[in-house]
Amino acid sequence: MDFYIPEGHCVIEVDGQWYFQQGSQKLNASSQFREKILLQEEKGLTLVHVPYFEWDYLKDQEAQKNYLRHKLPTFLKKRERDS
Repeated sequence: MDFYIPEGHCVIEVDGQWYFQQGSQKLNASSQFREKILLQEEKGLTLVHVPYFEWDYLKDQEAQKNYLRHKLPTFLKKRERDS
C-alpha cells in the first residue's frame, strides 16, 4: 500500500516493473495475492492502480495531475472542486 486516503477508504498502489510478469502488463502472482488479501481484509476499500507503463509516458506534471484526476474516485474529484 503506497497511499491511503482514510476519508474515502481508498488505497493508491504505485506499481513498478517488479509488480508485473516479465515482459507483460499483467500483475505477477505475488502482486495479485497481495491485492486479494488487502481487499479481503478491508471491505469496501477502493484500490487504484498507477502502473509504471502508464505513468512513465506522461510528459510533465500537468499530465500527471490530469492522469490522477481521471483515475481517482469521484469523492476525491468533488473534494478538489470544493477547495
